[in-house]
Amino acid sequence: MISYLSAFVFEAIRMKLITTFILLIIAIAVLAQEYEYVPLPTDNAVWSTDLFSSVDCGEWPGLCSQGQYVPNGDTLINNISYTMLSPRFTMV
Repeated sequence: MISYLSAFVFEAIRMKLITTFILLIIAIAVLAQEYEYVPLPTDNAVWSTDLFSSVDCGEWPGLCSQGQYVPNGDTLINNISYTMLSPRFTMV
């Protein structure tokens, strides 16, 4: 009697876990489809970068250069407008 009861309880718990897992996967799949496209800013935008190295390059350990990418005109390719970026780097 005890083994039958424990097998029944185990099976009920297993089915609940499987059902919960399937519902979780479905919820993630549905929610993953919902997003609003937000384009990157291009007007007066500056993207900053830092280059790190395993060797000491200056005042900050490992930091060798700092740079920025700034908009520098537009170009048209296959009727799609692209903003060109120009790098500006300084060695530290």
